[in-house]
This record gives sequence, C-alpha cells and structure tokens, in this order.
Amino acid sequence: GTILRAPGDYPAGKQGDVLTVEFTVMGIPCLGLNGGSGVKHNEAFSFQVATDDQAETDRLWNAIVENGGQENVCGWCQDKWGLSWQITPRVL
Repeated sequence: GTILRAPGDYPAGKQGDVLTVEFTVMGIPCLGLNGGSGVKHNEAFSFQVATDDQAETDRLWNAIVENGGQENVCGWCQDKWGLSWQITPRVL
C-alpha cells in the first residue's frame, strides 16, 4: 500500500522517516502508524480470522507459527513481528 514519509526533520525523527503505512490483511484495509521508539506494540491490536474448516484453520495457523511465530492458548498465536492472531473455525 501507500507509505507516507516525513516531509522534513521533526523533534522525534528525520525527513524521510516512515510515518504511516497502508496495507491489506485478508481483504481488510489497515493503517500502521509509526508512534516512535517510545510506543511499543501490545496485544490491544490483534487479528481474528474465522475459517471455513479445520484444514483452512491448520493452513493459516501453520503459516504463522512456522514462519517465525509462536503458539499461544485458545486458538491464538503470534507472528514473527509479535502481532496476535486468533484462527478459529466459524462453527465454533
């Protein structure tokens, strides 16, 4: 998606620093905001994915965990960047 960079130096950064990034996850438009080094990611933001069957659940779960992620409890896992995902069949 679109990357917005700082047009000039500012107190917490320099010209050209990435300020926002637009991206799409599973058809959902998202906006990432660079809050600076003082703002750490936490679990207040996560993705919940409803799947059609166990095979799709396993495929997505394994894609996250096997590419640097880690398992968690209750259908949750974290990707290699620390974002939390809950991958759950719709039937549940």
